[in-house]
Amino acid sequence: MLLLFVLGKFIFGYVSVVTFEAVALPTVLDSMIPGLDRVFLWQIAGWDVYLSWVLVGVTGAAVMTMLNIRGVRIAAIVQSTVVIVILLVGGLFLFGSFFRGQVTNLDPLFIDGPVGITLVLVMVPFMFVGFDTIPQAAEEIDLPFRELVPC
Repeated sequence: MLLLFVLGKFIFGYVSVVTFEAVALPTVLDSMIPGLDRVFLWQIAGWDVYLSWVLVGVTGAAVMTMLNIRGVRIAAIVQSTVVIVILLVGGLFLFGSFFRGQVTNLDPLFIDGPVGITLVLVMVPFMFVGFDTIPQAAEEIDLPFRELVPC
């Protein structure tokens, strides 16, 4: 019974993360690529759903699935590369803020006060679920450490 509970917890956690990420990816891309919203399908909870968004979300989920099917090594390389790119972009933003940034851009410091902070805190656990995939898979296989770490 406990095993079913734990499996159910993992399945529910991963399914909820996949659905969250499949919606978040097109939302982020839409802010980077204006006009991504093509072929209106329906509206849910006040949000318009477009075919282009669905295709981006499904493609993103399929790519991540294929990476995980291919194995721990390739997933670790992709994950490390993405983290390095995120750190580099963050460093560039920080570096640029010393030369082009203005203190007035910090106003308002917190939008909607505690409500805005709570909305961010609700999303944070979903952001960390993917990072435990590699350690869980590595724990299940019987390989020396140096074969697990991408070189």
